[in-house]
Amino acid sequence: LCWSAKISPSSEAAQALGKELRLWEKEVFVYKELLPAIELRSNKLHLAAPAHADLVYADIEEEDHKALLFTDLGLAGFEPGSSGCGTDPVTIELLVTTLAKLHAHGYDFMQSSSDKSRDILNDSVPLAGRRLGSEEGLQQLLSSWDPPTTDYSSRLRSLFSTEAYFSMCRAVFGSRTDKFCVPCHGAPWLENSLVWRDQAEVREAVYVNYQ
Repeated sequence: LCWSAKISPSSEAAQALGKELRLWEKEVFVYKELLPAIELRSNKLHLAAPAHADLVYADIEEEDHKALLFTDLGLAGFEPGSSGCGTDPVTIELLVTTLAKLHAHGYDFMQSSSDKSRDILNDSVPLAGRRLGSEEGLQQLLSSWDPPTTDYSSRLRSLFSTEAYFSMCRAVFGSRTDKFCVPCHGAPWLENSLVWRDQAEVREAVYVNYQ
């Protein structure tokens, strides 16, 4: 049997961040609850849902030994996408279409979802400058980055240290429960995609890494 696996990172900083962001719980929920519900609903409506691998096994209870096993889409001819291989308009259109399907079907899911679903999907500790639990937590994250990023992180630290910027980020990236609310991939770049080619031309694209 061939599987695609994800295991917990060895870096202590990455483990701590993953725990705070609940990355493993999010991904398990997306594959066990969100995507199957979208697929079932789309079948009833005769509308195409975004393709995805199936979650076969999840072990996320152990603090230092987390693991997910997925069906291997490589067996169906999919291969990792890469921005280093060039970005043709066809691939981008396929990826944007996949996101559109996720957002459209996801809106329907969120309309009928429970508070528990909203809670696990809510990105309460995002990386895009919102809040990392607290300003102190964000400072610690920036300080934990590798030396090559010291200059960049110091500039970010100066920006994030202003309350005005924090307030702006909270307003822009805050709770969406009273607005048009859909689950988002969050990092839809080519490295988080798989593509299927027919005679060197990309015919289908799917996303992975839904944490």
